[in-house]
Amino acid sequence: MSDSVRMKDFAKKKKVVQFVFDGEVYRCYPGLAPEGLQELIKYADDITPQNALASLDGFFGIVMNEENARKIQLKLRDKESPLEIDVATDMMLWILEEFGLRPTQSSPDSSTGSPTGGDGSPSEAGA
Repeated sequence: MSDSVRMKDFAKKKKVVQFVFDGEVYRCYPGLAPEGLQELIKYADDITPQNALASLDGFFGIVMNEENARKIQLKLRDKESPLEIDVATDMMLWILEEFGLRPTQSSPDSSTGSPTGGDGSPSEAGA
């Protein structure tokens, strides 16, 4: 009987998450702690027209270092060549997906099975 040692390495290879806007490359952190992920979800779920700028500032402040986040925050306020809200939210959704999170969407109506007539009786369709 042998005493074998079983071991699993749970370290995962971190991927580079970066994007280009207006000819400049922006790099995100390669991964986030659970606390950061929870904050990301909060910013993404709570974005409204009234708080969009603050939510985007907070979001980019979590996913990238201070220098890159500051550049994005300045682009959001640039009057001549701005990062517009629709593009910024597209970036946010893409970054969430890259970190393994999917935006919340309502699921499509599911079928209940075979079609029924108006009175609940089985349909004669196809018969």
